[in-house]
Amino acid sequence: MTDQDKNISFLSDIPAPKMTRIAVFGGTFDPVHNGHLSLASALLEADRADEVLFIPAGRPPHKTQGTHATPEQRLEMLNLAIEHHDAFAVSDIEVMRQGEPSYTIDTLIVLAEIYPDCQLQFLLGMDSLLELHKWHRVGDLVRRFDFVVFPRPGVRPPTQSDLAGKLGVRSAVKLLDSVATELPVFPVSSTEVRARCVKGLLIDEQCPVPVAQYIEERGLYKAPA
Repeated sequence: MTDQDKNISFLSDIPAPKMTRIAVFGGTFDPVHNGHLSLASALLEADRADEVLFIPAGRPPHKTQGTHATPEQRLEMLNLAIEHHDAFAVSDIEVMRQGEPSYTIDTLIVLAEIYPDCQLQFLLGMDSLLELHKWHRVGDLVRRFDFVVFPRPGVRPPTQSDLAGKLGVRSAVKLLDSVATELPVFPVSSTEVRARCVKGLLIDEQCPVPVAQYIEERGLYKAPA
């Protein structure tokens, strides 16, 4: 064996650099709460991702009502919530789309250009999986990107035949293989937090302290006078 052959053999034994896995966590985050942060931490602990990128929606196409904080306020609360989490980050990519619906496929295409050397994984709640067939360009979305489907309280996974009837067999298999059954269920919800605020109840156990203080100082989610 020549020296050149030895060098080639040596190089072939070196493993390829591991791609950073970014879990893209989209949502209204109205407001962000401890359940969101616990889910993100559980993803890292389960070795499902290396980093979590939170993306608050600007104007969600599926939620035309019920958002009581401005996109800018939701963005500020997220930044406060993740301040001491090194593996968490926040993007304003959808908030900056003023006046336009926030379509997931468009956001992921842009992120893929920004992070070409990373593996993007879109976080999807089990409840959203049941409605995924209604999403914009869902065929391209499922074909082009990876998913992590997390459990939701009281929501059972769809059957493969039911999912295949709406999205096709290949997409159904891919999505069901993406279900992260090892992730715990976190029952707290933004709806619950807003309801507590309306009643004047404390939310220190539901939200990070800086977020609870932000909500209190600005009088967010209070009942109309």
